[in-house]
Amino acid sequence: MITVICPTQFTGLLESLGARIIAGQWSLTSLPDSARKLLESVGAKIDGCKYHCWNTWFPNIYSVTKDSRCTVSFNTLSKRASGITELDEFVIGRARNNPQSKRRNTYSVAYKGCQYASETALARAFGVKLSTFRSRRQLGWSLDESLQH
Repeated sequence: MITVICPTQFTGLLESLGARIIAGQWSLTSLPDSARKLLESVGAKIDGCKYHCWNTWFPNIYSVTKDSRCTVSFNTLSKRASGITELDEFVIGRARNNPQSKRRNTYSVAYKGCQYASETALARAFGVKLSTFRSRRQLGWSLDESLQH
């Protein structure tokens, strides 16, 4: 956590940044550059700003990866960063898939003019045991041969 000790006149600013008071100090998960410069100009004590990315300071790499702008995983960023504090060039990777809509090993199948959500749905529609259907497909059988009883 980033901790801030500052005059009470900045209470509104810190609350707008999502800070909370923990053990008598303001605590934040991220701090914009502009707010840090403002607070330091009035003599505020700021601890825990370790990583800089998107003009924002973060206390740890985990906080960086939890930001919606980060497209790499924690492990990837940890390996890429290894001792570097300016992370702007390391946080870009492949776009993340939406985990709610991600389905593994499925694709739509067209069979005799009808569209099925997957080969599993096709096998169920024809009343073939799923294990039998999969075994036949792994052996290289065609859809027609695999769907026969």
